[in-house]
Amino acid sequence: MRNQADTLVYQTEKLLKEQGDKVTGDEKTAMEAALGRTKSALDGTDLAAIKDGLEELTTTSQAFTQKLYEATASENAGQYDQAGLMVRLDETTWMKCGIEYVEGVQHVSAVVTRDFSDWSVVPLPHNPPSIWLRVTRHGDALEVHYSLDGSAYQMLRLAHLSLEPALAVGVMCAAPDGDGFAVTFEGYRVSQDQ
Repeated sequence: MRNQADTLVYQTEKLLKEQGDKVTGDEKTAMEAALGRTKSALDGTDLAAIKDGLEELTTTSQAFTQKLYEATASENAGQYDQAGLMVRLDETTWMKCGIEYVEGVQHVSAVVTRDFSDWSVVPLPHNPPSIWLRVTRHGDALEVHYSLDGSAYQMLRLAHLSLEPALAVGVMCAAPDGDGFAVTFEGYRVSQDQ
């Protein structure tokens, strides 16, 4: 429980630092107060106080991120707006992965196409300001991992793509139903194990 609270305090402080100016009012005030109480509880040894702080900070941070998402989604994201990475052989054999907005909710998603497409999605109800993606090729298979903090990665997809020795890889973005949106790619690199 202490580790969960420490992690949530770190994420909340980062969220406030990066996005705090975009939301004002009750949600921000409540989250800042809960953050202070949780940090005070973590300075002590009372597990009940830490649990209460964790629950309060979880509730208030969810309200804050919902308000933040409402603000940024209304400014930026339309239905199916997406950005991420693509691995491609040709127009009938490819994979794309990244962030995609679906019915007003941010998702991490992966689409694999081998003549026909399928789609894997995981909703991200806290609407993180950034995600990290890692795509690894092992022979004919691609592993897609994502992270919300740049260090702890979770597998999103493992899929067969192609036996061809060379595939194209790069960044992608699309706004199929909207007017477009702003996206930033950082730290993009491709490496090959010998």
